[in-house]
Amino acid sequence: MDRKIAFFDVDDTLISPAFVNIAHPYIKEIINTNFFHSIKLVSLCLLHKMGILKYETILQFTARVFINKQKNIIDSIIEKTVEKIHLYYNKNIIDSLEFYKKSGWEIYLISALPEFVLEKIAKNMGVGGFIGTKMDLNSFVIQTPCVYGKGKTYWAQQKCFELNVPIENCIFYGDSISDLDLLKKCGKGILVNPGFFLKFAARKNRLGVCHV
Repeated sequence: MDRKIAFFDVDDTLISPAFVNIAHPYIKEIINTNFFHSIKLVSLCLLHKMGILKYETILQFTARVFINKQKNIIDSIIEKTVEKIHLYYNKNIIDSLEFYKKSGWEIYLISALPEFVLEKIAKNMGVGGFIGTKMDLNSFVIQTPCVYGKGKTYWAQQKCFELNVPIENCIFYGDSISDLDLLKKCGKGILVNPGFFLKFAARKNRLGVCHV
């Protein structure tokens, strides 16, 4: 039987957007001690949303300020959030993941999240494969391209090449406009909870749609 891969985005796809509520009490510890850094981080996120900054810039700033100076707090946030992550699973998508797993597909979580965070999430979900953004936490150098937008497509294709699996034999569940390139490249693309513009993109590119 031909090998097949099912790629799943994480935030807002496998996991509900409400998941961020788990981390709020812990993130306050950082905000209370790094107010100006937190304001800068919010500003960088807004600039990214406007298309002015690359996602890599946000990751590097976050790592340099928070991971380096308060690694114990960051580790605590990751552990406390991941251990409760099951409370925010999107059941329909998790059921799809389990279906493909039982059907013999290889499962990979793929996300712009730092690889060391995604590894913990994958372990919690019982998934062995994950593709996250690689970052040297000593130099804060990100292995480019970041797993975001066309960079997500690049790393998915690299995995396909490594496993000798045609990308046409793959399925991808994504939720945002930045996932569109990989959704179109895979044999089957599924948009999760698309808004108005993404519904239009789904029709135009003959993508599947899943509401959770």
